[in-house]
Amino acid sequence: MGICDKCGKDVDFTNDATIVSVEAGEFVYGAGAIIGLKSRHFLATDTCEGSPSRNKRPEYLEAHKRILLGDKKTHSNVFNVNGVEVIQ
Repeated sequence: MGICDKCGKDVDFTNDATIVSVEAGEFVYGAGAIIGLKSRHFLATDTCEGSPSRNKRPEYLEAHKRILLGDKKTHSNVFNVNGVEVIQ
């Protein structure tokens, strides 16, 4: 989706903590809503610790599972504009 604000590497949609947060219901969104968060790995990678505060919470793990299975509640048309994630 974007560049991780911790490690500077690319973040895949399925491992983006912002996307998982939206799916978990942390943020309210609507048509054209801008989520003022930059990308961050949800789960740790070889070069990034990820988001340990989120990836231990059951509601976030369940949301991540829905994303991996393609059974998400959120819009799939999320994209990155100048480092800010946008849902259209």
